[in-house]
Amino acid sequence: MRRRIGWFAVSGLIATSLHALVALTATRQFGWTAGPANGLAFVVASIASYYINTLLGAKRESTLPLFVRFCSVAAICAVLAYLIASGASWAGAGDILTVLIVSAAMPPITFTMHTLWTYKHAH
Repeated sequence: MRRRIGWFAVSGLIATSLHALVALTATRQFGWTAGPANGLAFVVASIASYYINTLLGAKRESTLPLFVRFCSVAAICAVLAYLIASGASWAGAGDILTVLIVSAAMPPITFTMHTLWTYKHAH
C-alpha cells in the first residue's frame, strides 16, 4: 500500500506540473481563455496520471475497461473539486484558501475512489 501511495503522490506531482504547463502554454502562447486551456490541461494530465498509476503504481496492464473506470473517477473528481471550490468560495474563502481546501480534500478522495473501484477489479 505504501508503494501505491508513493506512486500516487509522484503521479500527482507530475500530473499537476503537466496541467500547469499545458494551461499556461495554451493561454500565453496560443491566446486561449482559462476555461478551455484548463479543460485541455485536465485531459492531458489525467491521461498521464492514468498511465503512471496503472503501469507503475498498480502494476496493471492498460485495458479499455480500466481506462474507462479511471476516466469516470477523474470526471467525478472534477465535479467534486468544482463543488468543493464553489462551496468554499460561497462560504467566503479567498482564492488561495479555496485552492488549499481543494488541494487538501481531493487527493485522499481520488486515491480512495481509484483504490476501491478503478483498480480493485482490474485484472
